[in-house]
Amino acid sequence: MNEKNSEMSSSGTYWKKKSIFFELEYWKFLDVRHCLDVMHIEKNVCANLIGTLLDIPGKTKNGVKSRLDLVELNIRSELAPQVGEKKIFLPPACYTLSRAEKLSFCKTLSELKVPEGYSSNIQSLVSLTDLKLYGLKSHDHHVLMQQLLPVAIRGILPKHVRLAIIRLCFFFNAICKKTITTSQLKGMQEDVVVTLCLLEKYFPPSFFTIMVHLVVHLVREIEFCGPVHLRWMYPFERYMKVLKTYVRNRNRPEGCMVENYIVEEAIEFCSEFIAGVSSIGLNSSVIKKNSNMDKALSASSFIRPSKEQLDQAHLYVIQNVNDVLPYVEQHMESLRKLNSGKARSKKWIQEEHNRSFSRWLSTRVALALEVPKNSITPSLRWIAHGPSPDVATYSVSSSKDKNPIMSDMTFYGVIREIWEIDYHQLSFILFKCDWVDNRSGVKVDELGFTIVDLKRIGHKSDSFILATQAKQVFYVQDSANPEWSVVLTSPQRTIEEDFFEDEIGDMLQECGYETIKRMPNVDTPNETDDTNSTYIRHDCEGRWVEKVRNITAIFMMEDSSEDEREMLPEVRKKSFVPRGPTTMSELALVRNSGQKLPIQFNEHGQPVGATSKKMQSYIGVCVRQQIPITYNSWKEVPNELKDKIYDCISMSFDLQPNAKHSILMSASRKFRTFKTTLTQKYILPSKDQPSLLQFPPKIYSHINQEDWESFVDARLSEEWEDYSRIQRERRSKCVYNHHMSRKGYANLADELKITHDVSYRSTLWKEARKGKNNDYFDDATRDFATNKNEDILTDALGSKEHGGRVRGVGAFVSQSQYFNTVKGKEKMCHKEEDDSRCKSDKKRSNHSRSSIGSINIDLDADEDTPTNKGVEGTPCQLSIGSINNIVAVATIVEDNIGCPNVKVLVDVVTGENLTIPNPVKGKIETLNQALGSIIEWPRRLEHSTRKDVVYPSNYTDVNEIIKLLNRHAMNNMEDVDMIHIPMNELIFGSDKFVYLAREDLLHYCDMVEIGYMCILAYITCLWDKCDCAKNFFVIDQSKISSHIKDRDLRSRNLANQLEAVNLEQKVLIPYNTGFHWMLHVIDLRENCVYVLDSLRSKVNEDIHGIINVGLKTWQAKHDLQRYRSTPKWRPIKCPRQLDSVGCGYYVQKYIHEIVHNSSTSITNLFNTKNAYRQEEIDEIRTECAAFVSRFV
Repeated sequence: MNEKNSEMSSSGTYWKKKSIFFELEYWKFLDVRHCLDVMHIEKNVCANLIGTLLDIPGKTKNGVKSRLDLVELNIRSELAPQVGEKKIFLPPACYTLSRAEKLSFCKTLSELKVPEGYSSNIQSLVSLTDLKLYGLKSHDHHVLMQQLLPVAIRGILPKHVRLAIIRLCFFFNAICKKTITTSQLKGMQEDVVVTLCLLEKYFPPSFFTIMVHLVVHLVREIEFCGPVHLRWMYPFERYMKVLKTYVRNRNRPEGCMVENYIVEEAIEFCSEFIAGVSSIGLNSSVIKKNSNMDKALSASSFIRPSKEQLDQAHLYVIQNVNDVLPYVEQHMESLRKLNSGKARSKKWIQEEHNRSFSRWLSTRVALALEVPKNSITPSLRWIAHGPSPDVATYSVSSSKDKNPIMSDMTFYGVIREIWEIDYHQLSFILFKCDWVDNRSGVKVDELGFTIVDLKRIGHKSDSFILATQAKQVFYVQDSANPEWSVVLTSPQRTIEEDFFEDEIGDMLQECGYETIKRMPNVDTPNETDDTNSTYIRHDCEGRWVEKVRNITAIFMMEDSSEDEREMLPEVRKKSFVPRGPTTMSELALVRNSGQKLPIQFNEHGQPVGATSKKMQSYIGVCVRQQIPITYNSWKEVPNELKDKIYDCISMSFDLQPNAKHSILMSASRKFRTFKTTLTQKYILPSKDQPSLLQFPPKIYSHINQEDWESFVDARLSEEWEDYSRIQRERRSKCVYNHHMSRKGYANLADELKITHDVSYRSTLWKEARKGKNNDYFDDATRDFATNKNEDILTDALGSKEHGGRVRGVGAFVSQSQYFNTVKGKEKMCHKEEDDSRCKSDKKRSNHSRSSIGSINIDLDADEDTPTNKGVEGTPCQLSIGSINNIVAVATIVEDNIGCPNVKVLVDVVTGENLTIPNPVKGKIETLNQALGSIIEWPRRLEHSTRKDVVYPSNYTDVNEIIKLLNRHAMNNMEDVDMIHIPMNELIFGSDKFVYLAREDLLHYCDMVEIGYMCILAYITCLWDKCDCAKNFFVIDQSKISSHIKDRDLRSRNLANQLEAVNLEQKVLIPYNTGFHWMLHVIDLRENCVYVLDSLRSKVNEDIHGIINVGLKTWQAKHDLQRYRSTPKWRPIKCPRQLDSVGCGYYVQKYIHEIVHNSSTSITNLFNTKNAYRQEEIDEIRTECAAFVSRFV
C-alpha cells in the first residue's frame, strides 16, 4: 500500500465524490435516495456464477490471483497454487466442474426447448465444443437465475455448493414475484444473509464484487419502494430501442425522437378514429369479428376418428359446459335411485354415467324441445345433438415439439393432437394428450421441484381436455436422473394481455415464474475431516495455467514464513500480463473489401505517416510467418520468398512502383530482429536447461520443429558466440543512442517538417535524442550546431559514414541516394529532361542559323558581353547530388548554352564508384567506367573556375533581354536572393507578391522546366498590360495543390477563393500534377470546365474531384439551384508540346491566347494549331523577362 492509500486508510475517508442532490434540504433524510437496478444486479451475479463454474477465460473468478488472495488471507491452504517448472497447478476447488459436468450443464441448456415468448433461443447461446455460453443478454441471465440454473446444476457439484447456489436463485425468484406480503420480508432478509455467507465460505474472495454485495440491500428496497417488477429496467431498455430507431440525424437525436413520436401518435389516433368505418372495396364478411384472436398453428385437416374416441371427446365436452352441468347431476341422481336396491359402488355409477349420459342427454333435450316454452338454450340444443363425425385437427409445430399442459386437477401430459369438435352452430377446441400416471409418474423432490416420468402413461380412457382449461408448462430433462423431467412453468399470457399498455405489459412479462416456497437447508460437511471435502474436490482434476512473471517469488502452501507473506502484495503488484505477438488481423478486412491502405513516401522513397507504421508491423508479421529461421542471412533467402513478402504487402497497401526495394530492405531488418529476439528471450536464458528448448515458444508455434532445433544448435555453437561477442563490442562503441522507439528518422522528419528545418540531418539527429520534455538525454549532443552544411554531422561525430546507411536520415537510404543523387520526383525527370533538351537544342540551333540575318545583335560591341574563349578545354569538377559533393575532375569538351548537359572528358575519379547521372546503358554506367571517356554531365553539377557566363556564337536566337536577365542571375544573385514583384489584387482577390529566386530565373532563361512562380510572374505581367485580363480570375494553385493531403481542405480552399468571383468572369487554374503543368478554365455561367493539356492526356482524377466538390460547395452556399448539377468537363484539342519540359511555357501561351481573345470561344480558339513554334514561345519568354527586369 502506497503512502496515499495509507493516509486514506488511516483517516477513514474513502469516498471523494458527493452527489449534487445532497444540496437539497430533504435529500439526506430520505430512506432510499436511489433505487438499485435489480435487472443488472441479477445479470452480473449470474455472469459471475456461470463464468466461475464453466471457467470461462476473462469471466472466471477462479484464477491464480484469486488463489493468491486465499494465501494472503491464510485460509484454505489446500487451494494454494503449486508452482511447477513451466506451469502452475490450481487444485480443484469445491466449485470446480469436471469436463463431464461442464458437458452435462451445457447439454441440458442446449437441448432445452422453451415456449414462445419465454426467452431467447438458449440453444444458440451454448457451445458444446468450447463448453461455454456466448452472447447472453440481460433477460437471458434473468431466465437462468429464475428457473434454469437450479435445474441445470441438479446433477453436478457437491451438494453443499449446489444448494448454496440454488438458495441464491430462489431468492431472486422470490423478490421478482408480482405480490409480496410484508410478513415475508424479514424471512427473506435472513435467508439472503445466510446465502451470502455460504457463498463466501465456498467461493474465492474475488467472486464478491460490488454487485454481489448489493444483493443484501434488495429486500430493504422492497420494503420501502414496493415490488421489483414496478421498478424494472426492461421497459426503459425496450423503449429506448424503439426511440433509437427514430433517429435519422445523429447530430440531432432528441429532435428526431420527438418528431417521430408525434407522427406515430398522430397515426395511431387516425387508426383508432377510422377503425369503425366500413372499408371501401373490401367485403365486410372477410373481416374477422375477433381480429384479436391468434392464428392457428397450421392449416387444419379433417379426420374421421373412431366412435370410441369421438364419444370420449364428446363426453368431456358435455361434462365441462355450464349449460350441461345441471343435467349431469340429474343423471347421477337417477342412476342412484334406479340402483338403490343393488350393491353398486360409486365407481360403477361413475362408469355407467360416462357410458350412458350422452344418450340420456340427447333424449332429455329432445323431449324438452317439444314443450312450446322451454328453457333449452341454443348451445345446449346443439351439444345434446352430438358432434359432427368429421373432426378438424391441427398439427403441433413439429414432431419433437411436445407442448406440455397442466389441467386444473394437476395432471401432467404432452399434447398429441388438437381437435376442433364441430357442433354445427358452435365448436370446441380439445387437446388430446398422453397423461402421466399420477400414482407412479409424478413426485416432488426436497427442493420443491415437480418431476415427472413421461414414459409412464395413464388415464388412457380420459385423453381430452378443453383448451381453456390447460396451462402451459415445459419439461427439462433432469441431469441427476435422465429418466425424469423437471416441470417448469412460463408466464401465462392471455390474448387480452397482448393489448395492455406497453409499460404494464413489460412489467408483467418478467413475472409469473413458478415460485419455490421453501429455502433448502445446506448441511456443511465436517470441516475437521481430513479429506477437506468442504473446499476441495477429490473426484475432479485441477487445472494447469501458464506461469506468470515473478511467480517463483511467491511462497507455496504452508511452507511459507510470515516474512514471505508480508512481501506477497509487493510481488503481485509487479506481475503483469505480457502482450502477445502482433498479428495485424484487421488487415484481412481491408483485403476482403477490395481496398488498399494508402502509403505516403518522402523524397528518399521512405514510407511515412500513420499507415506506414501499420505496414512496418505487417512486414514483420509476414517475415515471421513465411521465412524459415534457418537462413543465416537475408541474402540466403530465395527470391521466391522475397517476392511473396512483397506480394502480401502490396495486396493490403497502395505502394509506389519503386517501393519494392525499401519493402524488402525493411523485411531483412525484421528478419534479423526476429532471430535476435528468439535468441535473447528464449534461447540464451534457457541454455542450461535443454528441456526448455525442445519445442518452439508457444506464441510462435508456427515455427517448424526441425527448423527450431537447427536454429537452437546454431545459436549455441562456439562460432555464433564469437560472432556475437564481436558484434557486442561494436555496439558498445555507439555513444549516442536515439530514443525514437519504432518511429524512425523518416517519420520523425515528417512530424518535424512543419516546425523545423529538416533539410539538415544534424537537426534530425539531435531531435531523435531528445526526451518527452524536449531535453537531451546526454550533454554531448548539446554541443552540435544545427544550421550548418550537410556534412556538419559527420565532422562533429568524428567518424565516417558506414556503408549502406546515412546517420540522421533513416533506414535503407545509402550515401549515394542521399548525397549523390537528385532528390524526390526531380530525379525521375532529369534523364528525360536532358535527352529532350538536347534534341530541342539541335532544332533551335538549326533554326537560328537560318534566321540569323533577321537578328541584328552585335555581341562583341558590348565589353561586358561574355565570349566563348576558354570554354572548351577548361578543367572542371563534377558533382553528384549537390555542388559540394565533388566526385571527379574532368575537362570540358563541348558546352552549348541552352542545353542542360555539358560534354566532359573524365580525368580523375575522386569519390566512390557511383552511378553517373546520365548513364549509357550497357556501356558506361559508373564513374570507374567513365574514366577516360567523354560523357554528358548535367550543367548544374559541373563546377569550373569561370565566374562569367560565356555564350557560344550560335546563341543569337535568344533575345538580349533574356541574356541580360540570365547574366544578372549568374553574376549578381546568390541562392538566397529573391526578386519581389507585387501582384494586382484582382488576380487572387488580395495583395500578394511573386518571389523569383536565382534558380527560377536561370531555369526560365535556359528554357528548362519552370515552377509556379514563373507562371505567376507572367500572369502578373498580363494583368499589368492588358485590360481584358479583368474578365478573368486566377485560382491560387498552392491552395489546392496535391501536396495538401486533406482533399476536403483543398475543396474548401477552392470554394473560398470563388467567393471573390462573379458569374461573368472566367476562372483560370494553372495546375501541376507533380510532373506536368496543365490549365483549367471554369465558365461559371455555363457550369463547364475546359481542360487544356499540352500532352492531351486523360483528365486528372485528383483535380477533377477537387473542382467538382469545390464548385458544388460554392453553388450551394449561394443557393444557385440551376447550377448545382455536376459541371461538364470538356478537354480542348490545344497545341501539343514536342519536348518534355515545355508544359509550363505552353500554359503561359494558353493564358496569353485566352486573355487576348476573351470574346472568342475557347473551343474555337485552339482548333487551328497542332504545336507552337519556338518563336511563339520566345515571345512569351521575352515579354515576361522584360517585365521582371523592371524589378531587378
